[in-house]
Amino acid sequence: MATMDMVRSTRNSRQPRGISRWQRVQTSGSSVSLRAGIVAIMALWFPQSGMLSTVHERALADEPSVALAPSLMDGNAKRSTETIHHAIAASAARTPSGTERNDPRLSTLASTSVAAMRLTLPPLPTSPHSIATRMPLRASSYKEVGDMLAIRVQKRLQKSDMLVIWLLDTSQSLADKRDQLNVGLTSYFQHFPRRPETSHRMLNAIVTFGAKMKERVAPTQSHIRITNAIHKLPTDPTGTENTFESIERCAISYRKDRPNIELLIIVWTDESGDDAAKLEETIQTCQLNMASVTVIGPMAVLGSEKTTEPFVDPILRETHELPVTRGPDSALPERIELGYWFLTQEPDHIQNPGRGFAMSRLPSWFGSGNRVLDHHTCIAATQVDLPTWYGGGDLTGLVSGFGPYALTRLAAETGGTYVILTDNDHAGPFQNQALRAYLPDYRSIDAYVGDIESMPLRHAVMEAVKTLSGKHVGSPPTLLFGQQSETPPYGFMRTYYTPTRFANKVRMMRRRLRTEANRKSRIVEQALAHVSSSDTLEVGLDQEYTAEPSRRWKAWYDLTRGRLLATSVRLEAYRKTIEALAEPGFLEPATNYAVLVPSSHLRINSTYRYRADEAKRLLLRCVRQNPNTPWSLLAQRELDYALGLDVRQFKITLAAMTAGNCNKRLPLPKL
Repeated sequence: MATMDMVRSTRNSRQPRGISRWQRVQTSGSSVSLRAGIVAIMALWFPQSGMLSTVHERALADEPSVALAPSLMDGNAKRSTETIHHAIAASAARTPSGTERNDPRLSTLASTSVAAMRLTLPPLPTSPHSIATRMPLRASSYKEVGDMLAIRVQKRLQKSDMLVIWLLDTSQSLADKRDQLNVGLTSYFQHFPRRPETSHRMLNAIVTFGAKMKERVAPTQSHIRITNAIHKLPTDPTGTENTFESIERCAISYRKDRPNIELLIIVWTDESGDDAAKLEETIQTCQLNMASVTVIGPMAVLGSEKTTEPFVDPILRETHELPVTRGPDSALPERIELGYWFLTQEPDHIQNPGRGFAMSRLPSWFGSGNRVLDHHTCIAATQVDLPTWYGGGDLTGLVSGFGPYALTRLAAETGGTYVILTDNDHAGPFQNQALRAYLPDYRSIDAYVGDIESMPLRHAVMEAVKTLSGKHVGSPPTLLFGQQSETPPYGFMRTYYTPTRFANKVRMMRRRLRTEANRKSRIVEQALAHVSSSDTLEVGLDQEYTAEPSRRWKAWYDLTRGRLLATSVRLEAYRKTIEALAEPGFLEPATNYAVLVPSSHLRINSTYRYRADEAKRLLLRCVRQNPNTPWSLLAQRELDYALGLDVRQFKITLAAMTAGNCNKRLPLPKL
């Protein structure tokens, strides 16, 4: 995970790219003159002027490299004033043959023009929501995506010729979806007759990417060539997806070949890319080459970069969970890495469905906000069949409802759109209407980090995130000397011990279990200090919470501090329980198996009792003030089990067991 220190280092070492990037995208044998550059800027800011349109058309005849795509002239994409200033300065310093000029008069002319433009052009956007304020579009099928894209392309085609570059991900994860992709493209082309009614023509090209990019179908008007090529696309075995580098290369090469046509790059992928560090450079390249980028991609993971995707082995038909990159939804991960205690289960004694996401296949207790499992049987409970979007027992892969930050920002900055393509198992229950107030900040990472450094509540949350990053703070063993599973087959496995041997192992393991609990507790306390008053960990940041304008960051604070307080209480209860378990006389003579279960009975001092009450207050506030959002689900998951611990003792007998096979592993029976 990128830390704030890494971001600052990257930001401080970044070199200005304006002039060099402009020079790199010039067409061969020709450069942009100062006159044409100024005309281009005037057309951007005054697109409705007939005089400027005429002048612009004349400029295109002489200087095709400054052709303005209709989408840009219509104001659909934002233009960086400073980037254009660099472009003018660079173009003024070059001769038509591309050699550098030494005439000082030209340098004076360039600086004067830039200064004049700075006075007359509107200022750069500074509002946190000026870049992207709309929720991403959603589609549940490839056909729906095709129809959606066709409507948008038809509007642009009425104004100009177009080249649509289909930039397709050829990784293994999309190999089995070629037929569906073809359905989407077929649906798309059905909107465009063979003989178009307008005078403008549309060309299409297919380019694939993985570790490398390659053109598969050159620009053509043949719809059949495009659809027929889909089944012949190779699969990239590397697993690497250089998404942003491929977009850059498309923008440069296709603009060079066709300077007078509107350029639209449609990226079709199921991951967020392995080279997102090139984001800002890619944005600049696309803007300079007047290339709009639309992305058909996945829903991002909340506050994390990686998740897993089930993959069925085509030969053995075995299912494997493979890592994929689908996040984060924000510029930096904003969620603490902290595991949950106990398995995700649906208690068999709770029958009434909870409020919230009735059709989401969640446990019936989700969404109630007031049920706490006390003395839960754990073993007898029914294991929930978790949907993919839920992200596993610790919800590490929980979907966010938003697109990945880097691809969403790229689309917004180039006048394109991000479309989330999901099926029912990946979509999640979070709807746009509920999430609209929780949009991530899609400005540059510099602006994002600047706000974090200047706004106390955000800074506190991100420091807690940094403290827990990579520390693997999950629950210590609650099923003593056994194994439990969150994946099929759901159940418990244990090694058989005699009562005497079991009691000896408990005493021998007490020190190791306590040491591990202490390690995790120290990390939690360090993280908790960042979201607490400077005087004491028991006092939160109430004033900073009141001053924070963002509902998203308020939700993060309640969830972060609430979960840290709850975990600190659980760890203290765990230490007390392990000590009691090893005391002589605590275990019954026939006990050879024990499970730690949640309990409302807290064997802790007054300080931790106060923490328990404060944790419940913050988590309940998170649930109630952020309904039907990922934050309410994460908070409710913590509330579902009481914070105290109790010991359940069992006697397991094996009638045919002999001394020679006492280590035989057997499935634990339901009790």
